[in-house]
Amino acid sequence: PFDFEGKTLWVRSQAGPEETVVDAEGTGRIVTFNQGETREAVLDGFTLRNGFSTQGAGIFCGNAAPTIVNNRILSNSAFGVGEGGGIYCGVSTSPAIVNNIIAGNEAGNQGGGVFVGENATPSVINNTLVGNYAYAGGGIYIGANARPVIENNIIADNWDGDGIWAEASATPMIDYNDVWNNEQNDYNDNALIGTDDISDAPDFADPETGDYRLHATSPCIDSGDNGVSGLV
Repeated sequence: PFDFEGKTLWVRSQAGPEETVVDAEGTGRIVTFNQGETREAVLDGFTLRNGFSTQGAGIFCGNAAPTIVNNRILSNSAFGVGEGGGIYCGVSTSPAIVNNIIAGNEAGNQGGGVFVGENATPSVINNTLVGNYAYAGGGIYIGANARPVIENNIIADNWDGDGIWAEASATPMIDYNDVWNNEQNDYNDNALIGTDDISDAPDFADPETGDYRLHATSPCIDSGDNGVSGLV
């Protein structure tokens, strides 16, 4: 496991996520931010797979606001009644989660792809969340009084729970996403559809082999907000 331990580090893979793979082989959580890390603590360009933990099997973010960018977060498991198979954003955290592929993760309870805890304010921007599983929020779960920004994402083919699932007191900002073909519903009743959201097949190049690039005919091309990067 890798723990940032409160340090201001930019941990970047020079070769990119296709070549730089961290495989936990089911032995534990992969990355931890839990000691006040800021946006200047950056995880950039890794594949993180086969993590195993009750909370945040791929990445655990508690008491922190790091930058998580350009990663592939795959096949991690928050077992039992777990939360945040791919990424766990704990109470009052505010990470920037930008330009990641978050696919094939599972949580026994909430947030197969991303779990957003109570009062948390993460930015979830320009990500692809596909094929994740949880009882509530196969793609993204949003907890009580949380205020995440969820923009420019593809949230598709997640199951058992909705693509985006929010508690009644949550006030997420949701817009410019493609939310499509999630098993129960694309949104639960508390996650209001963004004015500029669409719901169309993303037209991935080859999702069976993990190639989530878009064909030139994809309805997602030019349907986002180019003014929102998620990075500061």
